[in-house]
Amino acid sequence: SVYDVLKVKSFFEKKGVQKFVIAKIERPDAVRNFDEILNAADGIMIARGDLGVETPIEKLPVLQKKLIKKANLAAKPVIVATQMLVSMTEDTLPRRAEVTDVANAILDGADGVMLSEETAVGKYPVEAVEMMAKIARSTEEYRDSIRLERIRDILSSFPKRGSIKEAITRSVIDALCTVDVKYILTPTKTGLTARLISRFKPKQWILAFATDESVCNTLMFSYGVYPFCMEEEFDENDIIRLIKGLGLVEADDTVLLTEGKPIGKTVGTNTIRIFTIP
Repeated sequence: SVYDVLKVKSFFEKKGVQKFVIAKIERPDAVRNFDEILNAADGIMIARGDLGVETPIEKLPVLQKKLIKKANLAAKPVIVATQMLVSMTEDTLPRRAEVTDVANAILDGADGVMLSEETAVGKYPVEAVEMMAKIARSTEEYRDSIRLERIRDILSSFPKRGSIKEAITRSVIDALCTVDVKYILTPTKTGLTARLISRFKPKQWILAFATDESVCNTLMFSYGVYPFCMEEEFDENDIIRLIKGLGLVEADDTVLLTEGKPIGKTVGTNTIRIFTIP
Protein backbone atom coordinates (compact mmCIF):
# COMPACT_ATOMS: atom_id res chain seq x y z
CA SER A 1 0.00 0.00 0.00
CA VAL A 2 1.02 3.64 -0.24
CA TYR A 3 1.30 3.58 3.56
CA ASP A 4 3.98 0.86 3.31
CA VAL A 5 5.99 2.92 0.82
CA LEU A 6 5.78 6.08 2.93
CA LYS A 7 6.69 4.13 6.07
CA VAL A 8 9.86 2.77 4.45
CA LYS A 9 10.83 6.20 3.15
CA SER A 10 10.19 7.76 6.56
CA PHE A 11 12.41 5.15 8.21
CA PHE A 12 15.37 6.02 6.00
CA GLU A 13 14.77 9.76 6.28
CA LYS A 14 15.03 9.46 10.06
CA LYS A 15 18.38 7.75 9.52
CA GLY A 16 19.48 10.72 7.43
CA VAL A 17 19.71 8.79 4.17
CA GLN A 18 17.71 8.72 0.97
CA LYS A 19 16.90 5.37 -0.61
CA PHE A 20 15.36 4.51 -3.96
CA VAL A 21 12.17 2.65 -3.04
CA ILE A 22 10.67 0.23 -5.56
CA ALA A 23 7.10 -0.84 -4.86
CA LYS A 24 6.35 -4.50 -5.61
CA ILE A 25 2.88 -4.82 -7.11
CA GLU A 26 1.54 -8.29 -6.34
CA ARG A 27 -1.93 -7.92 -4.77
CA PRO A 28 -5.33 -6.64 -5.98
CA ASP A 29 -5.37 -3.81 -3.44
CA ALA A 30 -2.04 -2.60 -4.82
CA VAL A 31 -3.59 -2.53 -8.29
CA ARG A 32 -6.64 -0.64 -7.01
CA ASN A 33 -4.40 1.94 -5.31
CA PHE A 34 -1.73 1.91 -8.00
CA ASP A 35 -1.86 5.64 -8.77
CA GLU A 36 -1.18 6.58 -5.14
CA ILE A 37 1.59 3.98 -4.84
CA LEU A 38 3.15 5.15 -8.10
CA ASN A 39 3.16 8.72 -6.88
CA ALA A 40 4.88 7.77 -3.60
CA ALA A 41 7.38 5.19 -4.87
CA ASP A 42 10.54 5.79 -6.90
CA GLY A 43 10.00 2.77 -9.12
CA ILE A 44 7.65 -0.16 -9.72
CA MET A 45 8.09 -3.92 -9.92
CA ILE A 46 5.26 -5.92 -11.47
CA ALA A 47 5.51 -9.29 -9.70
CA ARG A 48 3.34 -11.43 -11.91
CA GLY A 49 3.60 -14.66 -9.93
CA ASP A 50 1.57 -13.62 -6.90
CA LEU A 51 -0.38 -11.10 -8.97
CA GLY A 52 -1.49 -13.91 -11.28
CA VAL A 53 -2.75 -15.88 -8.29
CA GLU A 54 -4.54 -12.97 -6.65
CA THR A 55 -6.21 -11.66 -9.84
CA PRO A 56 -7.92 -13.48 -12.75
CA ILE A 57 -5.00 -14.84 -14.73
CA GLU A 58 -6.59 -14.01 -18.10
CA LYS A 59 -6.53 -10.31 -17.16
CA LEU A 60 -2.82 -10.29 -16.35
CA PRO A 61 -1.43 -9.40 -19.83
CA VAL A 62 -3.62 -6.30 -20.21
CA LEU A 63 -3.03 -5.33 -16.59
CA GLN A 64 0.72 -5.50 -17.16
CA LYS A 65 0.43 -3.18 -20.15
CA LYS A 66 -1.68 -0.66 -18.22
CA LEU A 67 0.67 -0.55 -15.23
CA ILE A 68 3.74 -0.16 -17.44
CA LYS A 69 2.12 2.68 -19.36
CA LYS A 70 1.25 4.54 -16.16
CA ALA A 71 4.79 4.13 -14.85
CA ASN A 72 6.19 5.41 -18.16
CA LEU A 73 3.96 8.48 -18.07
CA ALA A 74 5.13 9.21 -14.51
CA ALA A 75 8.79 8.76 -15.51
CA LYS A 76 9.19 6.02 -12.89
CA PRO A 77 11.30 2.99 -13.86
CA VAL A 78 9.27 -0.21 -14.10
CA ILE A 79 10.53 -3.79 -13.86
CA VAL A 80 8.62 -6.86 -15.05
CA ALA A 81 9.42 -9.98 -13.03
CA THR A 82 8.54 -13.61 -12.28
CA GLN A 83 8.61 -16.71 -14.48
CA MET A 84 9.98 -14.94 -17.52
CA LEU A 85 12.27 -17.83 -18.52
CA VAL A 86 11.21 -20.27 -15.82
CA SER A 87 11.73 -23.37 -17.96
CA MET A 88 15.46 -22.58 -17.90
CA THR A 89 15.60 -23.68 -14.27
CA GLU A 90 15.77 -27.18 -15.78
CA ASP A 91 16.45 -26.73 -19.51
CA THR A 92 19.16 -25.00 -21.52
CA LEU A 93 16.63 -23.31 -23.82
CA PRO A 94 13.41 -21.43 -22.97
CA ARG A 95 9.94 -22.13 -24.31
CA ARG A 96 8.86 -20.08 -27.33
CA ALA A 97 6.07 -18.48 -25.31
CA GLU A 98 8.61 -17.31 -22.71
CA VAL A 99 10.73 -15.64 -25.38
CA THR A 100 7.64 -13.82 -26.61
CA ASP A 101 6.75 -12.85 -23.04
CA VAL A 102 10.13 -11.18 -22.46
CA ALA A 103 9.97 -9.39 -25.80
CA ASN A 104 6.44 -8.11 -25.19
CA ALA A 105 7.38 -6.72 -21.78
CA ILE A 106 10.14 -4.72 -23.47
CA LEU A 107 7.83 -3.52 -26.25
CA ASP A 108 5.23 -2.55 -23.63
CA GLY A 109 7.79 -0.08 -22.23
CA ALA A 110 9.43 -1.92 -19.33
CA ASP A 111 12.74 -0.45 -18.22
CA GLY A 112 13.94 -3.82 -16.99
CA VAL A 113 13.10 -7.51 -17.08
CA MET A 114 14.06 -9.69 -14.14
CA LEU A 115 14.99 -13.29 -13.51
CA SER A 116 14.38 -14.94 -10.15
CA GLU A 117 14.41 -18.72 -9.68
CA GLU A 118 16.14 -19.08 -13.04
CA THR A 119 19.31 -17.66 -11.50
CA ALA A 120 18.66 -18.34 -7.79
CA VAL A 121 18.12 -22.11 -7.94
CA GLY A 122 18.16 -22.96 -11.64
CA LYS A 123 20.63 -25.31 -13.30
CA TYR A 124 21.58 -22.82 -16.03
CA PRO A 125 21.82 -19.33 -14.45
CA VAL A 126 24.47 -17.97 -16.83
CA GLU A 127 22.64 -19.27 -19.89
CA ALA A 128 19.40 -17.72 -18.61
CA VAL A 129 21.01 -14.28 -18.29
CA GLU A 130 22.62 -14.60 -21.71
CA MET A 131 19.32 -15.64 -23.27
CA MET A 132 17.42 -12.74 -21.71
CA ALA A 133 20.08 -10.30 -22.96
CA LYS A 134 19.89 -11.82 -26.44
CA ILE A 135 16.09 -11.46 -26.53
CA ALA A 136 16.34 -7.86 -25.31
CA ARG A 137 18.91 -6.88 -27.94
CA SER A 138 16.89 -8.45 -30.73
CA THR A 139 13.67 -6.80 -29.55
CA GLU A 140 15.30 -3.38 -29.25
CA GLU A 141 16.08 -3.48 -32.97
CA TYR A 142 12.34 -3.50 -33.63
CA ARG A 143 11.44 -0.76 -31.15
CA ASP A 144 11.93 2.03 -33.73
CA SER A 145 8.69 1.05 -35.45
CA ILE A 146 6.64 1.70 -32.28
CA ARG A 147 8.65 4.66 -30.96
CA LEU A 148 6.49 7.36 -32.57
CA GLU A 149 3.35 5.80 -31.10
CA ARG A 150 4.91 5.92 -27.62
CA ILE A 151 5.96 9.54 -28.14
CA ARG A 152 2.43 10.52 -29.16
CA ASP A 153 0.97 8.75 -26.10
CA ILE A 154 3.25 10.53 -23.66
CA LEU A 155 3.07 13.95 -25.29
CA SER A 156 -0.74 13.79 -25.34
CA SER A 157 -0.69 13.30 -21.57
CA PHE A 158 1.27 16.50 -20.95
CA PRO A 159 -0.76 19.29 -19.31
CA LYS A 160 -1.18 22.43 -21.39
CA ARG A 161 0.73 24.33 -18.72
CA GLY A 162 3.41 21.98 -17.45
CA SER A 163 6.74 22.42 -15.73
CA ILE A 164 9.89 23.78 -17.34
CA LYS A 165 11.36 20.26 -17.22
CA GLU A 166 8.37 18.88 -19.15
CA ALA A 167 8.78 21.61 -21.77
CA ILE A 168 12.49 20.84 -22.05
CA THR A 169 11.72 17.14 -22.41
CA ARG A 170 9.26 17.86 -25.22
CA SER A 171 11.91 19.97 -26.96
CA VAL A 172 14.48 17.19 -26.64
CA ILE A 173 12.14 14.67 -28.27
CA ASP A 174 11.22 17.13 -31.04
CA ALA A 175 14.93 17.65 -31.71
CA LEU A 176 15.67 13.92 -31.80
CA CYS A 177 12.97 13.47 -34.44
CA THR A 178 14.66 15.97 -36.77
CA VAL A 179 18.39 15.94 -35.97
CA ASP A 180 20.69 12.93 -36.02
CA VAL A 181 22.57 13.10 -32.71
CA LYS A 182 24.93 10.46 -31.36
CA TYR A 183 24.26 10.91 -27.63
CA ILE A 184 22.07 12.82 -25.22
CA LEU A 185 24.28 14.41 -22.54
CA THR A 186 22.47 15.09 -19.27
CA PRO A 187 24.20 16.62 -16.24
CA THR A 188 21.86 15.99 -13.31
CA LYS A 189 21.64 16.43 -9.56
CA THR A 190 18.65 14.17 -8.89
CA GLY A 191 18.40 12.07 -12.06
CA LEU A 192 14.95 13.43 -12.93
CA THR A 193 15.84 14.92 -16.31
CA ALA A 194 17.42 11.66 -17.47
CA ARG A 195 14.34 9.71 -16.38
CA LEU A 196 11.97 12.15 -18.09
CA ILE A 197 13.81 11.61 -21.36
CA SER A 198 14.24 7.86 -20.79
CA ARG A 199 10.46 7.24 -20.69
CA PHE A 200 10.30 8.01 -24.43
CA LYS A 201 12.75 5.12 -25.04
CA PRO A 202 14.94 7.06 -27.50
CA LYS A 203 17.37 5.09 -29.66
CA GLN A 204 20.27 7.27 -28.50
CA TRP A 205 22.06 6.52 -25.25
CA ILE A 206 21.41 9.04 -22.48
CA LEU A 207 24.76 9.78 -20.84
CA ALA A 208 23.95 11.14 -17.37
CA PHE A 209 26.58 12.89 -15.24
CA ALA A 210 26.18 13.32 -11.48
CA THR A 211 28.37 13.81 -8.41
CA ASP A 212 26.06 11.82 -6.14
CA GLU A 213 26.85 8.10 -6.33
CA SER A 214 23.35 7.13 -5.19
CA VAL A 215 21.85 9.09 -8.11
CA CYS A 216 24.15 7.25 -10.53
CA ASN A 217 23.17 3.90 -9.03
CA THR A 218 19.43 4.55 -9.29
CA LEU A 219 19.72 5.71 -12.90
CA MET A 220 20.82 2.17 -13.78
CA PHE A 221 17.14 1.22 -13.47
CA SER A 222 16.09 3.58 -16.29
CA TYR A 223 16.05 2.48 -19.91
CA GLY A 224 18.97 3.64 -22.05
CA VAL A 225 20.67 5.67 -19.32
CA TYR A 226 24.42 5.24 -18.80
CA PRO A 227 25.43 7.15 -15.66
CA PHE A 228 28.86 8.63 -15.00
CA CYS A 229 29.68 9.38 -11.37
CA MET A 230 31.88 12.48 -11.31
CA GLU A 231 34.26 12.98 -8.38
CA GLU A 232 33.77 16.74 -8.18
CA GLU A 233 31.76 19.60 -9.65
CA PHE A 234 32.05 19.68 -13.42
CA ASP A 235 31.09 21.68 -16.48
CA GLU A 236 30.43 21.07 -20.16
CA ASN A 237 34.13 21.02 -21.03
CA ASP A 238 34.78 18.30 -18.45
CA ILE A 239 32.00 16.19 -19.99
CA ILE A 240 33.41 16.57 -23.50
CA ARG A 241 36.93 15.70 -22.35
CA LEU A 242 35.62 12.61 -20.58
CA ILE A 243 33.58 11.17 -23.43
CA LYS A 244 36.31 11.97 -25.98
CA GLY A 245 38.89 10.31 -23.75
CA LEU A 246 36.72 7.19 -23.54
CA GLY A 247 36.40 7.08 -27.32
CA LEU A 248 32.62 7.55 -27.23
CA VAL A 249 32.72 10.54 -29.57
CA GLU A 250 35.02 12.00 -32.18
CA ALA A 251 35.42 15.46 -33.64
CA ASP A 252 32.35 16.55 -35.65
CA ASP A 253 29.98 14.10 -33.92
CA THR A 254 26.68 15.79 -33.05
CA VAL A 255 25.37 15.62 -29.48
CA LEU A 256 22.44 17.09 -27.57
CA LEU A 257 23.12 18.61 -24.14
CA THR A 258 20.57 19.46 -21.46
CA GLU A 259 21.70 21.78 -18.68
CA GLY A 260 20.66 24.28 -16.06
CA LYS A 261 21.74 27.89 -16.37
CA PRO A 262 23.36 29.70 -14.74
CA ILE A 263 25.82 26.82 -14.44
CA GLY A 264 26.66 25.92 -10.86
CA LYS A 265 23.33 27.11 -9.49
CA THR A 266 20.58 24.74 -8.39
CA VAL A 267 18.02 25.87 -10.93
CA GLY A 268 17.09 22.60 -12.62
CA THR A 269 17.30 21.84 -16.33
CA ASN A 270 16.13 24.80 -18.39
CA THR A 271 18.25 24.69 -21.57
CA ILE A 272 19.06 22.34 -24.43
CA ARG A 273 21.81 22.75 -27.00
CA ILE A 274 22.75 20.76 -30.07
CA PHE A 275 26.36 21.07 -31.18
CA THR A 276 29.21 19.21 -32.82
CA ILE A 277 32.16 17.95 -30.82
CA PRO A 278 35.22 20.14 -31.46
